[in-house]
Amino acid sequence: MVTMGHEGDRVGLDSPTGALPEPQLSGDTAVYRDVLPGVDLQLRADVDGFAQVFVVKTPQAAKQSALRKLRFGLRGEGLAVRKVAGGNLSVVDDSGETAFVGGTPLMWDASSEHAIEGDDRLVADTGPVSTVTMPVSVADGALSITPDVALLTDEAVYPIFIDPSMTAPRRTWGMVNSAAPNTSYYNSTSEAMIGTPNAGATIYRSYFAINADSIPWDTNYVVSSTLNIQNTYSASCTPTAWGAYSVGGSLNASTTWNNPMSWKVLQHQTSEGYGRTGCGDPTVVKVPLTDLTRAYQTSSAASIAFGVRALSETETRGYKRFSNNPTLTVVYTAYSTASLLATSPLTACPTGTIRGYVGPSPTLQAKVTDPEGGQIVGQFEWTPVSGGTGLLHQLVTVLVRRPDWPVES
Repeated sequence: MVTMGHEGDRVGLDSPTGALPEPQLSGDTAVYRDVLPGVDLQLRADVDGFAQVFVVKTPQAAKQSALRKLRFGLRGEGLAVRKVAGGNLSVVDDSGETAFVGGTPLMWDASSEHAIEGDDRLVADTGPVSTVTMPVSVADGALSITPDVALLTDEAVYPIFIDPSMTAPRRTWGMVNSAAPNTSYYNSTSEAMIGTPNAGATIYRSYFAINADSIPWDTNYVVSSTLNIQNTYSASCTPTAWGAYSVGGSLNASTTWNNPMSWKVLQHQTSEGYGRTGCGDPTVVKVPLTDLTRAYQTSSAASIAFGVRALSETETRGYKRFSNNPTLTVVYTAYSTASLLATSPLTACPTGTIRGYVGPSPTLQAKVTDPEGGQIVGQFEWTPVSGGTGLLHQLVTVLVRRPDWPVES
């Protein structure tokens, strides 16, 4: 059904329903109709993984014994699938390095749809507001998922969605849900959600940790840092505030509503909203995170973590969904340096009570260097020993035309 590769190793999952029919292709998604009577399979390719959803369309289809347990045969070489904390999945290589991860398998029915009254610009939201986790096991060369029988009933609102998926951990993210306080959404393939779709009865918050180990922290100054996150859906076109926060703790498979990351300082807030009629198409929102990134620079961090949430978690109009793969644009520049510090005529630099001195019109010299060939501001500072107080200084600005340039004053 699907095969994923990592540095020459491979792991594949077989279809739990047998041979698949010819798919209907639409963009990154292949839809296999009636893989079981009344059950479709939607298989979507991500840049570093896949998402699959079984869509159970009728009560009759839900009664099939084939849905009591979905068994995915495992095949491949060099990679092993393991069950980890919170019902999540991890695919590791022979050295134990994680190659792919899978969030807790979830299922939900169409009762998650809800309309917001009183605004003709609002439409039904089809996100998984109420979800049920599914037990998962790995044994005998297969990955097995057990759907919740209680949801596969005549009383359910059809269709029912069954969603086990995997991605590569190029970055990590997680979501917490007050209505499912012990459920982990770590590296789930769902969209990231914030706010409440039902006046506070269900509250979503999302966390992200973006890989930063390629940033040369030690030798560069962070000029700016911008979060780029696509807002795919907004419950209302009315501006409602949401923001990005610094967070504490670890983002992992144990992160849940009852075991969250801690929320610290609001870094930036905005009221932008897109992704519905009247609000514009889904749009990438740019959120400044310069101060947060500089804070991580002091520890040469390998990743930058932050959280996103609605500022009001009882206001239904503030419910939003985002893509789960944001990026961080970090602009940095190499530090300039000063060397060959001297005076003319040349004067020693003694310490203690005996001080060196120069004539009434000394020349201060330095060699300033900008590795990137940019404009350098050289600043000389001195303090009079007697006859005055305070710091005196002179600024000299030189437009560098090669990697280094002499400065004199």
